[in-house]
Amino acid sequence: MTSAVTGPVQADAAARTLGTPATATATCPPGTVLLGGGASATTSLGTQLDRVALAESAPVAPNLWRATAMTLHQLSAANRARILVWVVCTV
Repeated sequence: MTSAVTGPVQADAAARTLGTPATATATCPPGTVLLGGGASATTSLGTQLDRVALAESAPVAPNLWRATAMTLHQLSAANRARILVWVVCTV
């Protein structure tokens, strides 16, 4: 069996306020099967990293992985919560 990593898929939260989520999904290519996946939470500027956290990272369909990052504290004006998601699929 051979595997391939797909992603990362990136999404930024629309706002920078407390409780604002950033959600993204990564999908296996047609004809492959999801083996696993993962995610990381960061910020769009790479600063204030202690203000965001990974809230969810899990398979939600046979070929789809979803993850959500949450803003725990107010971010600076130009900063947003960012989520990166990837999947590992059989080939």
